[in-house]
Amino acid sequence: MPSYTFACSSCNSRENIEMSVKEYSQKYANNLLNTTCGICGGKTNRVYNAVSSKISRSSAEIVSAAKEEARKIVEDINRGSSKAIIDVYGDTDS
Repeated sequence: MPSYTFACSSCNSRENIEMSVKEYSQKYANNLLNTTCGICGGKTNRVYNAVSSKISRSSAEIVSAAKEEARKIVEDINRGSSKAIIDVYGDTDS
């Protein structure tokens, strides 16, 4: 279940709250996400943590690799590779 972090604007304390995406969406839609701090009673707001991700290839490189893979599959089918044919079209014997 996702965990959402809220921070107090007065004392800077943080609280992690677990709730489903559906529950979060409903509370967000009804403006019920901002709560009060359990320590000082101040207003809390959602904290968006940095997400670490690394994209190692550009979209052009990904598309190029997909085209090359598709070309190889077509070549295998044209050569009559039963494995390639079954992978693409499924088992047609049934």
